[in-house]
Amino acid sequence: TMHSLSHLEKEWENDPQKTILEYYEGQVVSLRGFVWSEAFPGPPNYESFKSDTVETYWMLVLPEPISLYANCNETGGTIKIQNVKKLQLCVDQSFYCENREIVRTDVMLKGKLFASITGHHHGDANFEICMQQELPFQK
Repeated sequence: TMHSLSHLEKEWENDPQKTILEYYEGQVVSLRGFVWSEAFPGPPNYESFKSDTVETYWMLVLPEPISLYANCNETGGTIKIQNVKKLQLCVDQSFYCENREIVRTDVMLKGKLFASITGHHHGDANFEICMQQELPFQK
């Protein structure tokens, strides 16, 4: 499946009419991408796998970049985050347990985007998955 993601990226790059979609923080959106699991150094220093706790998160890798308009906590204004391709999925433990089959697959997920603001955020932005009655993803 990773091969098809690379193919989609190349196809988008070569498209003379490509457009970058723009979204707003908190807006509910559906995005298609490739899910993978990635480990990062966590507390206390967020620097080393040897001395820090390992934190594992699922990422949604988009086949084409998007832009995100987000709130800036420092200025109170709005900032534009460009070339967003890797979204950290923000889900609870039950989502990980109940949806293991989506790792290393292409899926469509529905949720809300928000900017990375802590040492626990490792993507270009974050994607809080909406937990609704129907499944939150489609294969």
